[in-house]
Amino acid sequence: MDFFSAQDKARKETIKLIGLFCLAVICTVLVIFVLVSLAIHYAGTYQQTRGSYQAYEQTVNAVRIWDPSVFFWVTVIVTGVIVGSSLFHIASLSQGGFVVAKMLGGNLVRFDTTDPAERRLLNIVEEMSIASGVSIPDVYLLPDDSINAFAAGYSSDNAVIGVTRGSMEKLTRDELQGVIAHEFSHILNGDMRMNIRIMGVIFGLLVISMIGSTILRNIRVRSGGSNKNNGALVILLIGVILWIVGYIAMLFGRMIQAAISRQREYLADASAVQFTRNNEGLANALRKIGSVGSEISSSRAMEASHLFFSSGLDSIFATHPPLGERIRAIYPAWDGSFLNIKKQNFAETEKQRTAKKQEEKARQDMARTTAMVGGILSSIGNIPDGNIDQASSLMDRIPSALKQSLHSEIETKSLLCALLLDSDDKQRTKQIALLRNMQLIDLSKETENIYPQIQSLETKSLLPLIDLCAATLRNTFNKTAFDRFMSVLNMLAYNDQRLSSKELILLLLIRHKLGSRFENNKLFSKPLPLKSLSEATSNLLSLVARVSALNEKETSDLFAQWSDQDVMPPLTYTVQENENWQGLDSQLESLRKVAESELKVLLDCIVQIAKQDKTITDDEEACIRAISLLLGLPTPPLFENR
Repeated sequence: MDFFSAQDKARKETIKLIGLFCLAVICTVLVIFVLVSLAIHYAGTYQQTRGSYQAYEQTVNAVRIWDPSVFFWVTVIVTGVIVGSSLFHIASLSQGGFVVAKMLGGNLVRFDTTDPAERRLLNIVEEMSIASGVSIPDVYLLPDDSINAFAAGYSSDNAVIGVTRGSMEKLTRDELQGVIAHEFSHILNGDMRMNIRIMGVIFGLLVISMIGSTILRNIRVRSGGSNKNNGALVILLIGVILWIVGYIAMLFGRMIQAAISRQREYLADASAVQFTRNNEGLANALRKIGSVGSEISSSRAMEASHLFFSSGLDSIFATHPPLGERIRAIYPAWDGSFLNIKKQNFAETEKQRTAKKQEEKARQDMARTTAMVGGILSSIGNIPDGNIDQASSLMDRIPSALKQSLHSEIETKSLLCALLLDSDDKQRTKQIALLRNMQLIDLSKETENIYPQIQSLETKSLLPLIDLCAATLRNTFNKTAFDRFMSVLNMLAYNDQRLSSKELILLLLIRHKLGSRFENNKLFSKPLPLKSLSEATSNLLSLVARVSALNEKETSDLFAQWSDQDVMPPLTYTVQENENWQGLDSQLESLRKVAESELKVLLDCIVQIAKQDKTITDDEEACIRAISLLLGLPTPPLFENR
């Protein structure tokens, strides 16, 4: 799977979705116009003939369907209602995947949970996140006893994973890992944004039926002939029409869901097998669905059915390929039988898993080689072979005391503060004193205590650790608390009146990880050309050059070579470090709007800077991955067996 091709395909599917949506709206307008015209004519005819059947029968023959004024108002009102409702719903869902999860009745699984089944689920999600380079998503548990899951969000930064209780309790670790890998494929393939838009389309079409139902519940028609009663009759007929047409529109919506989502499910299944290198795990999860089902009880399941791992509704409304076809596609040896459910011993399963990871750790060693350089771009949006086991091993090497501190909000904040402490004793003492002067006594104590453990941490563990911190804190912050904490980090970094490249990248990364849910996600936006962002591109590449210890002449020579490329803007080396990290953050926001195909060229330039000395150091790898994440390009760690 090529990440950049997948993003281009997702963008083309957006055009397809818009076309199908317009077709559905046009059909809905025409049907409502015809039925409303008939209702108005027959109701008026009945009033004129005072209920005389003979006179009524004679007048009916004079039916005139076409009425320009009726057509105009039906078109304006119906189109306005459908399009307006769709855009409103998409806007509300674009806040992040947590909105979808709560809408479906999900409850957040807290990071500090002690429940063995929940702990196993979180471990799988964390391993998959680190292995793929995606920010660790929040995990929500749906109350259903069936087996199902979903990924939702507007981008990988605000994604969530939803899992039913049945999936958590009835699947083995390998089976659950296969399901989670399937959902991560949707995150990496850019499917989530499309899914949010489909939900908006379905809601907009469903609103017509909701209006009709509301009219039928509230209208009252009394016996006898009067203008008032005649008007009620017309409204009643319109309510019936809207109710019927609304369900016809809903069928259009289901067709749209099926037209776009079915093929993507096959791709996600294949990707999950590629990620885990285990086709039996995913196949057995599907076989268990054949035994216990995958229905979702939420009343909102219909509009979100295309999100689920397996169809969450009755087969009449299926938006997924048949279960048997999916199983045979990834497990050709399937004998056609489904699996019975066995009780899971979560503690024993995790114990076995820990033993396997310890064996892997003893047998393998992580080493960076120059041969890995060429694989950086190709690894984006993928989980390279062995990365899941290596990610699990990497998690084990984070000191248990640090992981334990993530169970407390104040200790998690202190961990992020400790990342910005200076290695110089005098300067570090001033930074701790600064926290005390701000009346942050507990934070200053915890930061000082945790600093020695941060110092002993390997560079490769920094990004996963920041991810874990973000997973703990982002659900405890409102916008005010987030701004206040970023202000504290800013003062710590600037305490010596300068900002190093490492501090700059850390501030950008922490702000991005913690603040993604407060960002405004635009419904539809046209990609910016990279060629129009000369200053932003120059500042970013100059930052990478400083991390890689390239001098001004070496960097300028590279800039001169790249300026000849079609998509690259004119480049100028930035001599002084950009001390206004907020300014660079704003420039990165513009760069995130560039098409992925052009960002690929930019990232290639970043890699070329890092490999000028034929090797990639730990700091350079961390820099590349951090910048990739800031640009919206999930880049997995560079693992390789020696």
